[in-house]
Amino acid sequence: SRPASGKANEDFYALRLPDVSPGGRCEIAIALADGMSSDGSARPVTEATVLGLISDYYAAPAQWSVAQTLS
Repeated sequence: SRPASGKANEDFYALRLPDVSPGGRCEIAIALADGMSSDGSARPVTEATVLGLISDYYAAPAQWSVAQTLS
């Protein structure tokens, strides 16, 4: 996306490829957060949210469904 009014772009995304270790998750995870703030403070929050989601997803047991993992 493009920043409006010359403000910094506060969006954040992450991509993680499947874990190749035995018993690891075999899905590709992509997460995107739209950082919207009037004072330019959204970037740390969007970054932490996306990285936390990706980290938590891959920490869940591989036997769990995607829905169960993300709930």
